[in-house]
Amino acid sequence: MSTWTLTDAAATERSFADWGLADLRRTLRNLGADVVTFTAPGRAVEADPLFAHGTTVVIKRDGERWFEGRVVRIPVAGSPEAEEQTYQVAGPWWYLDDLVYQQDWNQLSDFGNSLSPLERVRRSRSILGMSADGERISSRLQIQDAVKYAIGQGRPLQLGTVQPTADVPWDEYQDATCAEVIRKMLRWTPDAVTWFDYTTSPPTLEVRHLDSLTARTLDLAASPARIEDLRIVPREDLRRSAVELIYERTDTVDGNDFARVFRDIHPPGANPQGVGALTMTLELGGGSKTYQRQQVKVDPIVEDGVNWWKGKLPWLRDVANLVISNGAVDDEDLPNELIEGSVSSWMDEEAGPVEVTAEASYEVLADPGQPFDETDNPVIDKRSRVKLSTRVRGTTAATRLYARLRSFTPAEVQPVGLAEDLYNALNPLQHEGRLVLVEAEAGAFSWLGSRLQLTGGRAEWASMRAMVQLVREDVAAGRTEISFGPVSPLGADDLLELVRANRGRRPTFRLSERKDGRPGGGAETDGPDATAGDSPDLSGGAPAQFTVLDTEGSGRVVLDSEDCDDRELRVREVDVCDNGEAKKMLIVASEPYTPS
Repeated sequence: MSTWTLTDAAATERSFADWGLADLRRTLRNLGADVVTFTAPGRAVEADPLFAHGTTVVIKRDGERWFEGRVVRIPVAGSPEAEEQTYQVAGPWWYLDDLVYQQDWNQLSDFGNSLSPLERVRRSRSILGMSADGERISSRLQIQDAVKYAIGQGRPLQLGTVQPTADVPWDEYQDATCAEVIRKMLRWTPDAVTWFDYTTSPPTLEVRHLDSLTARTLDLAASPARIEDLRIVPREDLRRSAVELIYERTDTVDGNDFARVFRDIHPPGANPQGVGALTMTLELGGGSKTYQRQQVKVDPIVEDGVNWWKGKLPWLRDVANLVISNGAVDDEDLPNELIEGSVSSWMDEEAGPVEVTAEASYEVLADPGQPFDETDNPVIDKRSRVKLSTRVRGTTAATRLYARLRSFTPAEVQPVGLAEDLYNALNPLQHEGRLVLVEAEAGAFSWLGSRLQLTGGRAEWASMRAMVQLVREDVAAGRTEISFGPVSPLGADDLLELVRANRGRRPTFRLSERKDGRPGGGAETDGPDATAGDSPDLSGGAPAQFTVLDTEGSGRVVLDSEDCDDRELRVREVDVCDNGEAKKMLIVASEPYTPS
């Protein structure tokens, strides 16, 4: 018989007999907490426990570490005949179930400044399968991150080999425990199993595929242990002839939704509607784009152009023989005039007020509305070197639609090879069952983390590779119960649990928030720096001219503002002497001035 010892929180190591302990049992679970129980028979129900709640104990078999865990429950029982204390000790998975996983998110260090540096903060909202930089990570990296987070929070376990590398869809989750993260990742690789190696300190978590598990072969005809019970069911009903994953994604561009569908089928060319095929629809997080657009229309500034000046100074349309000369622009770097739209800095164009000047020579007609005729429409005046001036909104922009991407959230990329991973896990024939062994003493080694093969029975059992899911050991009674078969997330009877699990999955639309620290929302837009027509028109009017003709058109009176030398002429009252008599007279004149 083996020697069993227990070390308490004070590092005191004694044999089970010296501690007064008995009835040692151990339960090992895939994707669950291992539990060891033992009793202290005869210990009074009111006595202090030998091992306080929350302390860690280590159990050894013949000097080798056999189990390590936390005391989680201490039920007591008493009757007139006997009293006892029972101790329940949970393995390290208990800590993974107890701790809510938190991820690194980026956020702005200054919320009032969108350009401030990013800082990392931890949040219990998780986007599984995504790094803090917004990149897709495999199920292996996600599992490792969850376990490392637990270790970083002081939980007593270490990380061993993690084999699954499925390219999983993003799954947003709030307040998921570290254990839930692992379970969610392994749903996509149902041929993987978890267990703890208790020979190390602290215990080491292993996550491996069925193909890499240690093969344990039991000869039914020549087993040293008595086989008390054996039940085996070949699960042909779980085999999948093909796996089709239909990815749906809705992208948004300027508020308009565009639905897209992608398909991943394995084996390639398989009939996804055939007997035994599995079809699942997965919603991916859609992307969004918001553009800022501005239509701009411009015309070139033609400082010597007759038609251009007529467009700026309407009175020039009523003159004849117009000649424009000496045109000039005060800012030649802005060659175009903004006619419609606006110019903003994001367009990488310049805009600003431009003053345009020129000199005009022309003839003034008596009646500009009639065709020119020397008799009916005579020239009443000729002008030369009349100064013209106007101000327009100049720009370097061209006539076109300007656009820029103002807000962008990338879409979730379709996972690669996930249908193949599921097919490889679901296509091979799996055997489900229960095996009970009775020997002198149980617990010689851990069946969990191995695949079971049986000889001495049906031929296919020798290569069935049954994955061990649960092991119950009663050490003193020498009884070991082994449950094997498909991984538990697939359900006991069919694959509906896998499909149901996918129905509850939440795609994420928070990529920008986790990566850039900026929650999604309406896009900001920059206001225009220059808008057509926003400059006051300083265009000069026609030179003021008042002409009075006699009825025959040969005599005339002309008042021209250009003759006023920048002085104001008004009707004024003056004193005059008329034949020696003082009188008043109204005249058109300026204020008196001293000639320069």
